[in-house]
Order: sequence, then structure tokens, then C-alpha cells
Amino acid sequence: MANQYDFQEVGRLPASDDNVAIATRRIDAGAKIDYNGHSFTISHTILEGHRFAIQAIPEGELLLSWGLPFGVAITDLSPGDYACNQKILDALAIRDIDFALPSHPNFKDQIAPYHP
Repeated sequence: MANQYDFQEVGRLPASDDNVAIATRRIDAGAKIDYNGHSFTISHTILEGHRFAIQAIPEGELLLSWGLPFGVAITDLSPGDYACNQKILDALAIRDIDFALPSHPNFKDQIAPYHP
């Protein structure tokens, strides 16, 4: 049976308008997360410090963390999806991990340059 967690046990949302959360621990695929009165299932194992969607993010929409955009969705993301770009997948593919990775990235980097 899959684990079930309250969001506060496994994730942090740095800013209230963020649409992805930061995992505060490893969350295994299939885990159920209770968040804001609804629940969703984690699509793939997520490592501590990596991000997952907490709401639907349509293709073309920005991914937000710390209140700032860091990427744009290249596919639709559902709550519980591991937010991963090609760099993340490539870096994890050469490690000795004990879980399956997503087959394709779901966002590409889009970081606005800082202008003082």
C-alpha cells in the first residue's frame, strides 16, 4: 500500500503563488499527498530538494518557485508530477538510483535575467 502524507510532512511552498513545491524528503512514486483539501498521487520518486507540481500547469505556462519563474511547461503537468528538465534527467541517469525516471522532461529552463 502506498504511503499517505500531509503536504507539510513532505513539501514546502516558499511563496503562496508557487505552482510547484520543494520536496523536503524523498517521496516515493505512488505516495498520496493531502494538500489544501484535496489529494494527489506522486508520479515518480522525487528526491529531497527536487520539485513537484501542486496544481495543474498547462503546456506553455510558467513554473513558479520562490515566487519567481524558473521554467516553462513543455507538456501539461498534473498535481504530483515530478518537475524535471533534460538536465535533471541526464544528471540522474548516470547515478545509481533505485527508481524509474520520467521518460521525457516536462519543462525547459526559462529564467529571466536580473536587472537592477
